[in-house]
Amino acid sequence: MVSERLNTLVRGRIERTYLDRDDGYWADLVLSEFAFLEARGGRLAAIAFHQKGDSITYEGPWGSVVLELAPDNHPDGTWIDASANLKSARGAVRGRLDTLVQARRAGAELPSIARKDRATISACVRLWADVLRESTQLF
Repeated sequence: MVSERLNTLVRGRIERTYLDRDDGYWADLVLSEFAFLEARGGRLAAIAFHQKGDSITYEGPWGSVVLELAPDNHPDGTWIDASANLKSARGAVRGRLDTLVQARRAGAELPSIARKDRATISACVRLWADVLRESTQLF
């Protein structure tokens, strides 16, 4: 079962088949954890489900954030990633959010790039959102 918001955002018949899988779980979590981007002047620019991978993009005056999930196309299982292209007068970030995690939390252990379960998907999404929330100089 997915949230009402996700249910209304995904209209295509084929895309809707992904909602009952980890894809729907991941997308709902992203929409929840990254809602603060909308509160900081951004908008949900795109959400897409595809057999080669899913993506959610946020855009705002501060730049863009892209989150991706490829549940079927990684040899080790589900693959998940996030990247950003953010800039302000007080700072900038361009590239994978894991780089920002390492810069803000020295010695932080990053989850493996190959994710096999919802607990790991959840840990990654929440870590990236937390680090972006802490990076107020970028917004």
